[in-house]
Amino acid sequence: MADYERELDGDLGGDATPYMSDDDEFERDGTHTILGDENENLARRNDLARQLEDLVAAALDWSEISDDEDAREIYEDLVDLYERVSAPLEDTDDEVV
Repeated sequence: MADYERELDGDLGGDATPYMSDDDEFERDGTHTILGDENENLARRNDLARQLEDLVAAALDWSEISDDEDAREIYEDLVDLYERVSAPLEDTDDEVV
């Protein structure tokens, strides 16, 4: 019987929890890997950027229809926020205040 088969059967003693791949998002003890946390952060940022993009489009429509100065300012503020969130993370790391 090969070592990996004995590990799956629990014959190796000690921690017999099978560990099949280093590509898993979690370490053997169930903690997040650094790469997993970075990927999660990037995914959340991308989701937020997509939501802001939709909001920017809606604010533009509103500002064009209403001719309200406040609507135009809100649109411009949302554009600034969208540009900040959608910027690559490497570019935003240096801008820590």
